[in-house]
This record gives sequence, C-alpha cells and structure tokens, in this order.
Amino acid sequence: MKHSSSKGVVTGQALYNLPIPGDWNKGAVKQINDGVLAGIATTDLSLANYNWTNRLSLALLIEGSLVILDKHVTPGVVLFIDETELLTTGYQLVKLKTGSVLKVWEMGAKETTVSTYASPPASATLDELQAWIKDAKQPKEPDTFTSAGVVMVDNGRGILVPGEATLNRIKELSDLLAEALGPDALQWLVTNYAADISAFNTKAKAGGKFGTAPDGTVFIHAYDTGFVNDAFASLDRLVPAFKDVASNFVVVPGESGIARFLGLQGYINKVKHAQAIIVHVFAEYDDKIVFDNVIFKALLGEVQGAAQPTEAQN
Repeated sequence: MKHSSSKGVVTGQALYNLPIPGDWNKGAVKQINDGVLAGIATTDLSLANYNWTNRLSLALLIEGSLVILDKHVTPGVVLFIDETELLTTGYQLVKLKTGSVLKVWEMGAKETTVSTYASPPASATLDELQAWIKDAKQPKEPDTFTSAGVVMVDNGRGILVPGEATLNRIKELSDLLAEALGPDALQWLVTNYAADISAFNTKAKAGGKFGTAPDGTVFIHAYDTGFVNDAFASLDRLVPAFKDVASNFVVVPGESGIARFLGLQGYINKVKHAQAIIVHVFAEYDDKIVFDNVIFKALLGEVQGAAQPTEAQN
C-alpha cells in the first residue's frame, strides 16, 4: 500500500472533526456506519462485541488503514503497509505533544516487534522512509507482542480523504456565510440605519474587519447582495459532490426501483466492504460475526421483480 507521505498528513479523524454547519463530514460516515450495523445478523452478539463492531466500523471509515492490538485500534495514521512472504510491516505516524514519532510494526508468524523513531522526515515515499530508518535513532528499546493479538488492515485513508478539497471548500463557504450573516455583520447594518458613522469608524480604527468609511457612505449588507446567493449556490453543487465521493449515497425522489438500486450501488459496495473487513478481524481473534443485508436484498428483489416480463408482454 502506497497511499500517503508524512508531509502535511491530513488524517481522516481531523477531517471528521472539522466544525461544519450541516455536519456533512460526520453525516457521510454515519450513513455508511448505519448500513454496516443494520446488517448484523448474529442474534447472540454480546454487547461488548456489538460496541467493538461499531468502533471498528467507524475506525475503518474515518481513518482507513489500521493497526489493531488486542481488539484496540492503536492511535496514529497508517502511512504504509508492506507485505512480504514472512513479514508484514506497518509504518504508523503518531503525533505527540512533543512532536511526531514513527512506529514501525514488524509482524512475523509468532512475534511482532514495534520500533519507535523520533522526528520522522517531513516527506517520504516508502522507499525513502525505509532508507531513513536505517540511520535513524530509536529513543527506546523496541516493544514485543504476540502476533496473535495484532491485526493490520490495509484499507486506504478513509472515506473523507478523497473529498478533502471539496470538504475544505464547503467549510470555507460556511465560514464566509457565518461572517456575512453573523452578529458583527448585523451590528454594522444597525449602525448604518442609525446613521452613527462615528461608531463604525471608531470600531474600524481599533482593529475591526472593515476599513474607515467617510461620512455619507451607504452600506449594503451582504445579505442584500448576490454574495450570499452565490455562496449557497456553490454549496448546492459542492455538498452532493462531496457525498458522492464519500458515501456514494445517491437517491433521486420519484425514481424507479432500478434507478434507485443503481444509484445506491456505490453505497452498498462501501457497506459490504467494511462488513467484510470486520468479519476478517473477528476471525483473527477466533470470534464470529455474520451480516445479512436484508434491506439491500429487498431493494434487489424490487428491481428483479420490475425486470420480469408480464403475461401481457409474453
């Protein structure tokens, strides 16, 4: 897996935590996670394993690739996972208060060794990172674990990272709207109506966001211009585009069963993909979980029924 460099690594968790009105980032994750959990068919699943399924699903969707130790997802962004016949190696960037460290998980048949390296390079391909490690110093002795408790999951960078640019633009527009329609903007509108231009100038000279305006200046509130309409129009385009990339959940009101099924196929694939990984992780810990996506089956049945020729057609 070669899907990242350590330069300016944007984690799925950081994108998930972005404060955006409408919570489109969180909604995309929730949409798939709800589908994953809705498909659980194991009737005797313990509460602990149900909660573990939820945590694992969220981690797969938000962060993508994982290093799991004794049913706990270890903190940090997995930059690369490199596999050979005898060894699986995970390269994990972990941010600490004192800076970043690189943890290298080397998992063999029986033992897994974890080496820690301080101050990893700002940018590196897998080959460059491996070359850097040869001369890097370890601040402490490597840790050793039983490989039976370690699971490495190669699952990209999470569902939010591919839509990072769109998500950041959505946040920018939301912030601009918040300023245009927020208390400060409304305050200046009231000031204008009160014709108290001296108060406006005093505020501006003290470090306000607006420049000094001469007496007689006419102020037009942003809400009365095309600015807000343009911002909302952009959001109307960007939000569906982001959702299409992140959750692939597309439903058009009034569309046929076949069109609805095709529109949901990307979403269904994402749900099934996460479920398949969860089944694998459970099996690695000698446990079992079964998924049965009855809602998807019902939708498929509707499509197949619609595709059957009627007697009149025969």
